[in-house]
Parts: sequence; C-alpha cells; structure tokens
Amino acid sequence: MLDMHAAPGSQNGMDNSAPAQPGKALWGAASQPTPSYPDQTVAFIGALAARYANAPALIGFTLMSSPQVHIWPSLSNRDHCIRRLGGTIACVRRVGAHVADMLTEACAHG
Repeated sequence: MLDMHAAPGSQNGMDNSAPAQPGKALWGAASQPTPSYPDQTVAFIGALAARYANAPALIGFTLMSSPQVHIWPSLSNRDHCIRRLGGTIACVRRVGAHVADMLTEACAHG
C-alpha cells in the first residue's frame, strides 16, 4: 500500500505531513501556488501509479492520510471528499484494474 502521508502544502499542519509553516494546512487554502497543491498531489499520485501499477506487491494507494476537515471548508460528507480527490482517484484507476484506491479515514467517516 502506497500512502500519501505528506501531501504538498500539508493536509493537516502536523509535523508528520511536513508543513512549510508548522501548524498550517495549506493544501486546500484559497491562495495556491501554480500548480496548486491539489494539482501537485494529482501529478505525484499519477506518477507513482504509472511507475508501480504492475508491481506484484502493490495492493493500492491511500490517496491522502489524515487530512484535517478544515482543508475542505464545506466537508460534511464522503461525497464532497471524493469530489475533491477525484483527480487522484482517476489517476490511480487509469493505470490498471488490479490497483485499488483507498480513501483516508476522514473521507470514509466524514
């Protein structure tokens, strides 16, 4: 299982997500660099998916680990989370049917 444990811009502001500014989750911020943090995440997951799609040991991807709810200001349910991560889901699914994509616990229980 490959895990996006530290998304570009940090998905939770905690030290385990490598924030540029400790305590700040900038992944879903209104002001974004170019390319945006979500776009960088899609590109990175896409590159990993393409590289490891045929690896026999790969069972899937965790698209984002432990995001804080505030990175999606209107996150109220799993569907909203899936829409926000839709680009990464599409990248993973394009590489081959045997690769599963996993949503983080915040999306599963949102």
